[in-house]
Amino acid sequence: MRRIEKLPGLPARSEWELATAFVQRNLWPHLLERRGGIDAHYHATEEQLQVVRGSMTFVAGATPSSEEVHAETGERLRIPEGTVHSVTIGSEGVTYVMGMARPIPLEQFPVYLPITGEAPPDVLADLVEANYRLAEAEEIGVEAENFFDNLLSDQFVFVTADDRTMRKRDFIDGLDQRKGHGRRSTGLQLRCDGSVVAASIIVTTADQREYLNIRLFQKEEDGRCRCVRWSNAEIRPPSY
Repeated sequence: MRRIEKLPGLPARSEWELATAFVQRNLWPHLLERRGGIDAHYHATEEQLQVVRGSMTFVAGATPSSEEVHAETGERLRIPEGTVHSVTIGSEGVTYVMGMARPIPLEQFPVYLPITGEAPPDVLADLVEANYRLAEAEEIGVEAENFFDNLLSDQFVFVTADDRTMRKRDFIDGLDQRKGHGRRSTGLQLRCDGSVVAASIIVTTADQREYLNIRLFQKEEDGRCRCVRWSNAEIRPPSY
C-alpha cells in the first residue's frame, strides 16, 4: 500500500520562504487554510505539505484499522499519488503550504471516491491501489504472477494497443516478455455502475510513449472485485 511519509521539516520564517523551498524542490506551491474534515479521496499528483499553524491528522486507507499520521506546526509530509486518505483538522483549523509534483488546477487535485452501495469505501480504496500497482507489477515480470492471478478474473480479456487479445493465462505467461519498459501511472479516474467499476489511467513508458488504459472490474461470488477487461490505446508516440 502507498504510505504517507513524514519528512524533516523545512526551515522557513514565513509562508513565502516555505513556498520558495518547495519550488526549489520542483514542486508547485499553494498556501491553504482549512477547517473541518475532508472525506476519503486520493490525489491526481504527488504532494508534499508542511503545516504552518494548527494541526491535521491523515487517515490512510478506508477501513477501521487504517493508519493515522498526525502533523503539527513545522512538520512535513509526503503523500504519493493514489494514496487514499481522509483528513481531520484540529479545532483551531490549519494553515499549510502544499507542493504538487505536477501543476494541475486545485479543483482537479483531490479525487473523491464514487461510493455506492455495491462499491463501499474499502473496495474502492483497494481498486485505487490496484490500478496504480498494475504498471509497477508489469515492470517486474513473472515475479508478480500471484498479484495478477489474484486480481484478474478467470473471464479476463486484455486488448493490446495493436488490437491483439489475450486471456488470463496468456497474459500471465507473457509477463517476462513485457517487463522493463519504465512504466508509471498517473491520472486515475473511477466510475461505478452497480457492481461494475470502470477505471481509466494513463501509463507512460521510459521512451515517453503514453497509453490510455481502460479497465473494468466486477464483483465476483467471493465478494472481491476482479478485472474482467483491460483495453490499451496509445495516445502519444515515442520521444526520440
